[in-house]
Amino acid sequence: MLNFSIDQSLIISLIMVSIRVGGIVLFAPFFSMTAFPATVRIYLTLFLSLVLVPIVQAPQLPSPFTLLGLSILLGQEALIGMSVGLVMRMLFAGVQLAGQLIGFQIGFSIVNIIDPQTAVQTSTLTVLVNFLALVIFLFANGHHFIIAALAGSYSYIPPMQAFLNRSVLDVIMGSAGRVWVVGLQLAAPMLFLMLFLDFVIGILGRIAPQIPILIITFPLKIIVGLLSIGLGMTYFREAILHFITIFENDSMMLLKALAHG
Repeated sequence: MLNFSIDQSLIISLIMVSIRVGGIVLFAPFFSMTAFPATVRIYLTLFLSLVLVPIVQAPQLPSPFTLLGLSILLGQEALIGMSVGLVMRMLFAGVQLAGQLIGFQIGFSIVNIIDPQTAVQTSTLTVLVNFLALVIFLFANGHHFIIAALAGSYSYIPPMQAFLNRSVLDVIMGSAGRVWVVGLQLAAPMLFLMLFLDFVIGILGRIAPQIPILIITFPLKIIVGLLSIGLGMTYFREAILHFITIFENDSMMLLKALAHG
């Protein structure tokens, strides 16, 4: 008769790691894309968990052990993963805001399509700039940083040793506030150009009332807008790389806040 022995500490470590990894996979950019089937994300979570288990110190469950206590501990681990992924997700929320602002000025907000990354209806230009930002994010090894931050989180915050206080909330709220900074700074050149174009068209309409302003304005804005977007791709790339660095720093500050309280 065969006897099987199961290491209880290994099972506990695997569960704890899987919860934290699952939180990041659920919220982090690229990993959370709805274009990926749920089974792919589950397999990715299990694979990363198995890789990280050997470097994680097995936690000691409190005594007496209760279901409520386990739920609190698992929720704490999930919160660590979700908060790190959410901070990095703020970057793409800012990009989407810029796409909405630019698309509204050009006239592309009339037609909406399903964004493969978020599975919500949004303008075509928002989907375009979001994909461009994602490509830049991948070329800048942003996905490697997320995995490295996940692995490094265990050196800052071993299982069941996170501190949840106001400093954690301050970091998250600071990142959320930067969504508006990212969106407005990315859209500012286009907004200024469209405002100048509206001013020129308004002056032209007063000088030559016989010109059908309403007919020529819509295609003119689209042409000028698309040309300026193409010319501004270098600026867009440098801006995204700059913001990636800022949000990576926010992620590290979040881990330190969770570790030290």
